[in-house]
Amino acid sequence: AIRLPVIFALTSIIFGILLWWADVTFARHKTTDDLTWRGAVLLGLSQAVALIPGTSRSGITMMTARMMSMGRAEAARFSMLMSLPVIGAGGIFALYRLSQAGPGVTGSPGIGLTVAVLSFVAAYVSISLFMTWVSRIGMFPFMVYRIAFGIGLLLWIGL
Repeated sequence: AIRLPVIFALTSIIFGILLWWADVTFARHKTTDDLTWRGAVLLGLSQAVALIPGTSRSGITMMTARMMSMGRAEAARFSMLMSLPVIGAGGIFALYRLSQAGPGVTGSPGIGLTVAVLSFVAAYVSISLFMTWVSRIGMFPFMVYRIAFGIGLLLWIGL
């Protein structure tokens, strides 16, 4: 029942509003240098909330960091850094699965290397643009997107 589209839509709207609220409400003076073990653990645990459909892992960690008075850029940077172990593990798992699939599935190693390099470049550019955007504009556009998405989904499912 938790994977119902209505849950996805409502959590998208709710966490979009909470992200914006945390962005405009809390002070903006702390950096990752000010982060205590307790704060780091709290940020790590906040990722578990993203198991609820419609909750963004990066959104929930940035919201938590903003509630801990971290600056926008610091909150976004730390959120991105926290994603690296999961992305790395996913990449290693995908490589393992490809190695088990046999040579007909994986294709040429050159193609795989090209795809990996292009993916890295695209991710680097995207993260760089995202960091600049968050520093200048804040979380408001993401709140608008999440609310619009949630309302659109509710309309699509007929609620």
